[in-house]
Amino acid sequence: MEWYEILLIVVVLWAVIHTYMDMQIKKQVEKLQKEFDSHKH
Repeated sequence: MEWYEILLIVVVLWAVIHTYMDMQIKKQVEKLQKEFDSHKH
């Protein structure tokens, strides 16, 4: 394997993990906001 192939795989993996984490955090935030809104009323 060439060094640039390894680099490419690392970058792709990092991007996938980052996107997945962002989606999970957004879900958590939306859930918290819904709970907060229901407590306000």
